[in-house]
Amino acid sequence: MLKKISPLLLLLFLTLFLLCTNLHASEEPLRFGVFPYKSPKAVIKLFLPIAKELEDALGRPVRLSTAANATLFNQRVMQGDYDLIWTCNSCFVQIIGKINYQAIACGYPSFQGAVIVRKDSSIKNISELKGKKIAGAREESYAGYQFFRNDMQDLGFTTPKDYSVKFLAKLDSIILSVAGRQYDAGVIRLDALESSRLKQVTDQLTVIATSMNIPQFPFAVKPGIPPNVLTQISTVLTGIDTNTPIGSAILNSFKIQGIRTCRNADYEEFNRKVLDPTDQRLNN
Repeated sequence: MLKKISPLLLLLFLTLFLLCTNLHASEEPLRFGVFPYKSPKAVIKLFLPIAKELEDALGRPVRLSTAANATLFNQRVMQGDYDLIWTCNSCFVQIIGKINYQAIACGYPSFQGAVIVRKDSSIKNISELKGKKIAGAREESYAGYQFFRNDMQDLGFTTPKDYSVKFLAKLDSIILSVAGRQYDAGVIRLDALESSRLKQVTDQLTVIATSMNIPQFPFAVKPGIPPNVLTQISTVLTGIDTNTPIGSAILNSFKIQGIRTCRNADYEEFNRKVLDPTDQRLNN
């Protein structure tokens, strides 16, 4: 009797084993790394609804994380710690120069960087900023510093020899510090001047230089992610809109109208014109 049912038991055992294996595989977390453009607490709070949407769509946990700073975040990406990332443009150039991450979605429309001074300042263009104090956003930010650095280099000016830079991180802080005469000029995202909350302050400022149009930060995936998973992730991201309070909050925080499908090719012209993946200034 045992000999007759043993094959059946063996088949049942193998079936259960395969089911358990597949279940375990389906429960492997998707590791989602978010560039630390805000405090870790603020980043996690903002991206948790996106992580939840991804969990529901994928049927697997999503492990959301960020880092204390851009350097640590980049190191983790290079180590393969993340399956999905949302990262700054200059970081993305550095990343794809070493690991073939693929952009799958990004916000729209594009944006610009700007150099601001007080309206009553004698400074009318960036060539007059030699020897001046500049407030920037972050060293790795193209809109908030790098375009200005590149334009100054074209004029033969470098820091700290020809001008000083202090990175304040928050755009509001840059605007207020320039208006308050703590710095001679500031480098910000141009759309930060549209803040109704700071209108009385921004009315005191003027723009003396702007960058080229800059694509929004990309959502990108690590090599080896299955095509069906890519499709599911892209569907969730491009489905974020203003029809829900959560969607509105996310888009407003990003200063975008919506999220569309993107590819690495969408960043090629920008990368070719203004960024070099081998630039040691990015490899910090």
